[in-house]
Amino acid sequence: MIKIKCNGKDCKVKENQSVMEIITDYNLNPKTVVVELNRNIIMYDDFESTLLQENDVIELINFVGGG
Repeated sequence: MIKIKCNGKDCKVKENQSVMEIITDYNLNPKTVVVELNRNIIMYDDFESTLLQENDVIELINFVGGG
Protein backbone atom coordinates (compact mmCIF):
# COMPACT_ATOMS: atom_id res chain seq x y z
CA MET A 1 0.00 0.00 0.00
CA ILE A 2 1.09 3.57 -0.68
CA LYS A 3 -0.10 6.83 0.85
CA ILE A 4 -1.65 9.53 -1.30
CA LYS A 5 -3.92 12.50 -0.75
CA CYS A 6 -7.24 12.30 -2.59
CA ASN A 7 -9.61 15.27 -2.56
CA GLY A 8 -7.81 16.65 0.49
CA LYS A 9 -7.92 13.44 2.55
CA ASP A 10 -5.12 11.02 3.35
CA CYS A 11 -5.73 7.67 1.64
CA LYS A 12 -3.98 4.39 1.13
CA VAL A 13 -4.14 2.67 -2.24
CA LYS A 14 -2.48 -0.40 -3.67
CA GLU A 15 0.83 -0.02 -5.46
CA ASN A 16 0.60 0.49 -9.22
CA GLN A 17 -3.03 1.63 -9.02
CA SER A 18 -4.03 3.63 -12.08
CA VAL A 19 -6.00 6.85 -12.13
CA MET A 20 -8.82 4.91 -13.84
CA GLU A 21 -8.95 2.45 -10.94
CA ILE A 22 -9.30 5.17 -8.33
CA ILE A 23 -12.06 6.80 -10.39
CA THR A 24 -13.99 3.52 -10.47
CA ASP A 25 -13.27 2.92 -6.75
CA TYR A 26 -15.14 6.17 -6.09
CA ASN A 27 -17.99 5.02 -8.40
CA LEU A 28 -17.45 7.97 -10.72
CA ASN A 29 -18.02 8.03 -14.47
CA PRO A 30 -14.61 8.55 -16.11
CA LYS A 31 -16.26 10.52 -18.92
CA THR A 32 -17.54 13.17 -16.46
CA VAL A 33 -14.45 13.52 -14.25
CA VAL A 34 -11.58 15.96 -14.45
CA VAL A 35 -8.43 14.67 -12.76
CA GLU A 36 -5.70 16.86 -11.35
CA LEU A 37 -2.60 14.93 -10.28
CA ASN A 38 0.15 16.90 -8.56
CA ARG A 39 -1.24 20.13 -10.05
CA ASN A 40 -1.35 18.74 -13.60
CA ILE A 41 -4.52 17.86 -15.50
CA ILE A 42 -4.57 14.23 -16.66
CA MET A 43 -6.29 13.65 -19.99
CA TYR A 44 -8.95 10.93 -20.27
CA ASP A 45 -6.78 8.91 -22.69
CA ASP A 46 -4.08 8.70 -19.98
CA PHE A 47 -6.28 7.50 -17.09
CA GLU A 48 -5.34 3.82 -17.59
CA SER A 49 -1.61 4.40 -18.07
CA THR A 50 -1.07 6.95 -15.28
CA LEU A 51 -0.05 5.14 -12.10
CA LEU A 52 -0.26 6.64 -8.64
CA GLN A 53 2.96 7.03 -6.66
CA GLU A 54 3.73 7.52 -2.96
CA ASN A 55 2.69 11.01 -1.74
CA ASP A 56 0.80 11.91 -4.93
CA VAL A 57 -1.96 14.49 -4.55
CA ILE A 58 -5.01 13.81 -6.69
CA GLU A 59 -8.21 15.79 -7.08
CA LEU A 60 -11.26 14.22 -8.71
CA ILE A 61 -13.77 16.77 -9.94
CA ASN A 62 -17.05 15.27 -11.07
CA PHE A 63 -19.39 17.25 -13.32
CA VAL A 64 -23.13 16.75 -13.01
CA GLY A 65 -25.84 18.15 -15.20
CA GLY A 66 -28.91 19.92 -14.04
CA GLY A 67 -31.09 22.80 -14.69
